Amino acid sequence: MKKGILKTLTSAAGQAHTSQTNSMPVAPKRAKGSPVLANAEKALRDLAGDSIVNLDPHRIEPSPFRDRMEEDAEAREQQDELKRSVLKEGQKIPVLVRPHPSKPNCYQLAYGHRRWKAIKEIAAESDRPETVFLRAYVRDLTDAELIHEQTIENGVRENLSWIEKALWAQQLKSTGIRQREMTSLLGVSEAEVSRLFKVLNSVPEAMIRAIGRADGIGRPSWLELAEKMEAAPDKLETALALSQTADFASLDSPKRFDLVIRAFGGNARNTNQIPKAATEVRLGQELICSAKSNRTGFQLSFPKSQNDFGEWLSQNMERIYTDFTAQKADKSND
Repeated sequence: MKKGILKTLTSAAGQAHTSQTNSMPVAPKRAKGSPVLANAEKALRDLAGDSIVNLDPHRIEPSPFRDRMEEDAEAREQQDELKRSVLKEGQKIPVLVRPHPSKPNCYQLAYGHRRWKAIKEIAAESDRPETVFLRAYVRDLTDAELIHEQTIENGVRENLSWIEKALWAQQLKSTGIRQREMTSLLGVSEAEVSRLFKVLNSVPEAMIRAIGRADGIGRPSWLELAEKMEAAPDKLETALALSQTADFASLDSPKRFDLVIRAFGGNARNTNQIPKAATEVRLGQELICSAKSNRTGFQLSFPKSQNDFGEWLSQNMERIYTDFTAQKADKSND
């Protein structure tokens, strides 16, 4: 079935300079007792008095607090998907920035890093980059206020992996936020906050960052790795050296985790849960797209050179799917 779809694919081979608005998204309905959504509602009320302005994306710097690990191929695929969405539909949700504390006429992001990166890439690829702007709220924020806003965004929209949430808890601690105060910000119990720090205290940060965001690897697996590392400190130096090799870096993040935990005598995940590597679809030497199955479904990723084909595909998907279901029905009747 999948080969048939790929065969079908290979055979087919200025925004305004300034704007202001007072329109605001409606705050989501909150389930009783949800601290993350309660914080989100308050953030939306705070934004109600702000205006949306258009900013040069090249005059904006990232938050001083790092919340995501963006080095993985999967993170790149997600970023490309967001960029395609912005190109097609525009930037629907503004980012939040503050005036840069040390650079005049520049800004620092509080949240919206992926949207900012998408707009920057679009500007870099545009024939008229001076017409590409980032829609943003601008507000004076202290470091504590900035990290608070960033944490709310992470809880509601950014979908951090378990280990990214642990690293973010470490950032919160660095600004003086106590573990008890993190519970409402992160939307977890005090016991869960303690587990986050248990892993951080046992697994070196260099190892965590070498493994990557480890999407799909949750608390039980990370706690097991922490316990195995505590029990075998003599293996740590060798494991750290392994994590810096090119062969290790060539694996996807979940497989890197599996390799490390096996090195310490732990249990790797079921191999059926490990995402398969992307398959390249080519016409001669020309790359058409990459196809990948993972736990959430089947994904196609198109290189920049195939933007026109990707657009054509989205416009003709209904007809392609109709042909596919008809062929499937014919085969079932044979």
